[in-house]
Amino acid sequence: MKLRTFLSLLFLSSFLGACYNDKLEDLHPKLNSSCDSTAITYAKQIAAVMNNQCISCHNSNNKGGGINLDNYTDVKAQGVSGKLLSSVIWDGHASPMPKGSPNKINECSINDIQRWIVANYPQ
Repeated sequence: MKLRTFLSLLFLSSFLGACYNDKLEDLHPKLNSSCDSTAITYAKQIAAVMNNQCISCHNSNNKGGGINLDNYTDVKAQGVSGKLLSSVIWDGHASPMPKGSPNKINECSINDIQRWIVANYPQ
């Protein structure tokens, strides 16, 4: 019985005394400076997201789904309708975009879109 108690205590002390050495940078990574959208505008951030992620399928010559995203007015209209954000966060209220992709657009771009909408669509 003493051996069993000893082994139990040994196991418990080694388990409880294990080191926990996570680095602060791993737990709380610094934000990517390109993700800092304190002064978000269509011209500075949103047009680039649209050009990099959406324009190939949603432009004035090729209105995929009847949607044009190559200018401020049309992008704002999609934002106001709720379809823009719904499409990029994949919440089920609009078609997930990019269409057919297994992945959403990057979090930085999603955050930019959300901040732009909350800021009331600054140009």
